[in-house]
Amino acid sequence: MANRTKGSRSRAGKEKAEVSKPGNESGIAFEDLLAGAQSSFVVPDMPVPPKAIQSLKDKGLRQRAADAWKSVFLLQEVIKLWQQFLVYCHLGCRLCPEVENRIIQLFPALKDFGAVIEAFAVDTKLSDCAEAERQQVDETCNICRTPTRQLDDVSKRRYRGIGLNELIQAFRDTITTHAQCLNVVGIKSPIFEQPSDVLMAG
Repeated sequence: MANRTKGSRSRAGKEKAEVSKPGNESGIAFEDLLAGAQSSFVVPDMPVPPKAIQSLKDKGLRQRAADAWKSVFLLQEVIKLWQQFLVYCHLGCRLCPEVENRIIQLFPALKDFGAVIEAFAVDTKLSDCAEAERQQVDETCNICRTPTRQLDDVSKRRYRGIGLNELIQAFRDTITTHAQCLNVVGIKSPIFEQPSDVLMAG
């Protein structure tokens, strides 16, 4: 998550709140500021292979190098997403829709990323005085607390149970796929032969 409580522009051009512990000058607990808030983080575009790869004359070698470049990028990004997922679920905050859409574009298998996070989002009840102060912070920092989707009780239970298990498995499969791709193209490392749970543990 981001390093400062402020409004920051998403790629879609709208401002979204990015919040963190340093700089919280309100009297409200940090966890109560984050709980239920829509927050964003950067999901990069797929990079173009560097010129060193594109200029390789051997077509087969060029393709293998490009595949390795892509797998390294995707493996790195999916592990980052796993870390973000744990943080969001722990804090009970929400994922802004623009970021969710970019995640799905990059990793279609993680299509339920935002729904599971929404199911674990927490709408903390505060005293009237604290709630008024939080609303002031929300207005100043452009923080939105609106649910990103309407989930009834049945849907919440599903995404907290079966949906959560399916998403974790999708993470495992995605990490394993790109780690194995690196082995196939000849980039050997003992870590790529480890179970996905080891990679997800960082």
